[in-house]
Formats: sequence, structure tokens, C-alpha cells
Amino acid sequence: MEYHRLMRIGLLLAVHCIVGCNGNDAPTAIPDYSCVIDQDTILNVCSDLMSSDDALWEDSLHRRLFVGDGNPVLQLNDALAANMVFVKTFSIHEDKVVVYDAYQHQIAMFSLNGELAWIYGAPGEGPEHYSGNIEGVLNRYGLTIRDSSLSKLDLLGLDGELSTSLVVSGVQTGIALPDGRLCAISSWDSSAGIVTVYDSTGNITASFGDDHLMYEMPSMPYYRFCALNDNEELVAFASYKHTYICIADISSQTVEFFSRDYPFRHPAFDEVANESGTAGIRVYPNINSVFVGPDGMINVQVLVPNQDGEFVSALVNYDRDYTAVDRFNWNGQYLDTYLIPMPRIGSLSYSDGFFYARSYDDDLIYRFPFFRCY
Repeated sequence: MEYHRLMRIGLLLAVHCIVGCNGNDAPTAIPDYSCVIDQDTILNVCSDLMSSDDALWEDSLHRRLFVGDGNPVLQLNDALAANMVFVKTFSIHEDKVVVYDAYQHQIAMFSLNGELAWIYGAPGEGPEHYSGNIEGVLNRYGLTIRDSSLSKLDLLGLDGELSTSLVVSGVQTGIALPDGRLCAISSWDSSAGIVTVYDSTGNITASFGDDHLMYEMPSMPYYRFCALNDNEELVAFASYKHTYICIADISSQTVEFFSRDYPFRHPAFDEVANESGTAGIRVYPNINSVFVGPDGMINVQVLVPNQDGEFVSALVNYDRDYTAVDRFNWNGQYLDTYLIPMPRIGSLSYSDGFFYARSYDDDLIYRFPFFRCY
């Protein structure tokens, strides 16, 4: 068994060298690495997904990621079950995990080893209550909670204490900024700006960004996902029904739109001719996660067609055995694509050298190691 395991690793690393790894750079494998997506899939699928001319890292494996099989985070999943917390979506920062429970309308913070820090929220419509689908983003400055039915965006500290609560029509997501500030994202009122920055008292300090593409799309962009750059002044966000990503510069109060030329398109939509930034904007369901991954780059989880070429309306009908993730730099340029060896991922994140994913199949949170050529 050990012999075949080593042979498998050797063959995969050989494939890596074939597709562009510098022969002077020694590949580094993760400990106890035993199984990955097969070599043909890595070569064929990544080649197809990266057929765009603007893939900056297409011809080099210097920073290409190869992700190993995931395993359930046992202590964390046991703690979720023991506390009857149901994972709809989740956010991770360092060793902190925040789970957004849309069924019980509450939010819970755990450590990765399963220690419960606090539970916040309850069903209802008043302060500290939620009634709709709740989602949010966690970072070093706090976590946001968005309630779709109440048009509410809350900002909590890492201690679970509420610091800011906003009721603003059209706000779709948000993220905590330094100094108690809150960045809210909306596309419903482009005249006021799709990005609004609030101070620690809830007052507006900036509003900017015209989503001029909003009324030219077959469907309204719905910005569910966002991430903060390490320099704390750039926010990337995306709609789950469109291929473009948006990058807001808090300092200069500007928003730019970027996309790449996917080698496939949903048959129900036509290409939109308008261009902004560096690429044309195309419509394509669906984006499921946006997060900052290895090397500090923007990672965007995308859905590719089924094996028969058909697009699915729900991930439960997805028949691929992997999930594709595009990477962009903070200038909006597409870098490359890598594969997570798990289909039907409902929420994906990264922290301290591991990817974390929630599976639609069993609602557990999995941890994935990776290796690459240096």
C-alpha cells in the first residue's frame, strides 16, 4: 500500500513538472498525503478552465495549488451537534469559526478544536433577533451579520457584543474595517453608491461606486460575498449570479469591475458587450464564496457545468467530483484556477495553511491540506 501511495505522489509531481514547474524548485508534499484528484482531471480540467489569455500564472506552477483530500474537523463538528447549531454558512479567521445558523436564526463562535465561545441571536424582529436568511463575514476586526428579510446589517466584536446595527434597504453584505468602521455593499440604489462606509457610531463617512452594469444585466446582481485585503483598504466582492468581481478602494473611494473569459457559458444568457476595467462582463451562475487565500490573493469559488455540459440549478444535482476556484490579484487580473477534491461545497474559506469547506452532502465542515511547487 505504501509503495502505491508513493508511486501516486511521484506520478502527480511528475505531472506538475510537465505542466510548468521549474526543475530547480523541489516540490514539497504535505505530510501523510495519500489521495488527490487524478492527474488527467488536473491537466484537462485546469487546462480548460484556464484557457483565457489573461491567466497570469497559466504557464507556471510557482504558486499553483494542489489540494489533498479533506477530512471532517471532528471536534468542531461534534461541538456543533452537541450545541444543536446547524451550519448554513460559516466564516473562519485564524482559529475562530463563526457559524451562521439560518434555521434557528442565531450565530455561534467556536474554536477549531470545538470550544464554544458564545451564541448570539434568536428568532424575531427586534434587536439581537433575526427572521430571514443570515450570512456574514468574519475578520480580525469583527463579524458582520446580514438578515435578508429585515434589511438589517449588524457588526459584532469578536467577543460577541453588538457594536453597530443598521437597517438599510438594499444592503446585501458587509465587512468590518479598522477603527470600528463598517463597509456595506448594495446594488439596489446605484445613485447613492454601491459601497457605503459607516463610522463606529453608525454615521455615513463615504458612499461611492456606480454599478453602471446593474440595469444591463439579465438579472440583478446580488452581492453576497466579500473579503478584505491585508492592507485593509481594498474590499473584493461578487454576486453569485455574475462572473465579474468588484474591488473597492476605501482610501480613493473608487470601485472597479473585472471579469475573465470563461471557456463555457450558461446557455440561458448572452454575453454582455459592455466593458469596464480590463475585461468584458459575462453572466454565469454561480459564485458561492469569495475569500482571501494563500499568497493573499482573491479566491472565487465557481460552478462549472455538469459532465454532460448542462448547468445545474442546485448544487445537490452537481455530478463533478471537484470544486473549481479562480484566483485574482488585487489589481483584478485573473491568475489561475485550482481544484478542491470535493463537489457540492456550500461554503469555502481558508485559514493558516488549510482550506475549510461545508459539504451539502452531510453538512459537516471539512479541512483540506495542500501542496505546491516553490
